[in-house]
Amino acid sequence: MRIILTGGGGQLGTYVRDELINSSHTLEAWGRSPDSGTHPFALRPVDLCDHATVRSALEAFRPDVILHLAAISKPALVLADPAEAWRVNVEGTRILCDWCRVSGCRLVFTSTDMVFDGNHAPYREDAQPAPANEYGRTKGQGEQLVLAIPTGMVVRIPLLYGPTRCNRPSFYDHSLNALDTGQRQLFFEDEYRTPLDLQTAARLLIGLSESQAVGTVHLGGPERMSRLELMKRVARKLGIDERLIGGNRLNDHPGIEPRPADTTMISERISELVPGVPRPTVEQAVAQMHPQRLIPEG
Repeated sequence: MRIILTGGGGQLGTYVRDELINSSHTLEAWGRSPDSGTHPFALRPVDLCDHATVRSALEAFRPDVILHLAAISKPALVLADPAEAWRVNVEGTRILCDWCRVSGCRLVFTSTDMVFDGNHAPYREDAQPAPANEYGRTKGQGEQLVLAIPTGMVVRIPLLYGPTRCNRPSFYDHSLNALDTGQRQLFFEDEYRTPLDLQTAARLLIGLSESQAVGTVHLGGPERMSRLELMKRVARKLGIDERLIGGNRLNDHPGIEPRPADTTMISERISELVPGVPRPTVEQAVAQMHPQRLIPEG
């Protein structure tokens, strides 16, 4: 199978590239800029806002499926430049949809649990989006475009965690680095998600790409929890002093836009569509991601 991966230089995209190294698939990975290091699947610089270049690259490679991860995904960055976010998140998706509609190529589009306002959790896969922030609105528009083509799949992604494999540390890296140096860290105790580790998310997305399914799929983890509970469980598994971890509340840090309090997702289709990739608990995921740091039991 011939796969184009957009957003191949991001947190999740790098994990996807790593998972495809030993596969039989032919991959072309796109990014806004080249890799800072070396990777068996080097990034091809393709700007989704340059529609002529996008069309030319699609025609040259002729993919069977596009795994579309590229987005401006930090709400603060979206709010800082809504026009640019719209060009990337919506118009960049539109050009891919237009090509897939004509070519018959499958399009697997990663959306977000932030398309929900957090007031009616848990959300099933047929729940109607009602985003509370501009990032969620751009992804909601992208969802509509993808679901309007016969070969489109929308995959809503939750809070993802795990060590970075690209050149940009994640919240997870920043948090562990601070805890490792004895710095107390606070996490929201009243913001609930269904977190999933990056490695499992990458494997599930590849499995969905290999399927012929369309429509909406939730990629939530197996448990509902707050950020505070997530990081306490990570710390406990790694032997980090839990006294360094405290809780705060959403109202302690009001922003220009509201933060959804509960975007818990019910993920019913994924076990049927990709039965060979179970979604691990936090403890199981941490053991897989940090084998060298585990504290021997007993």
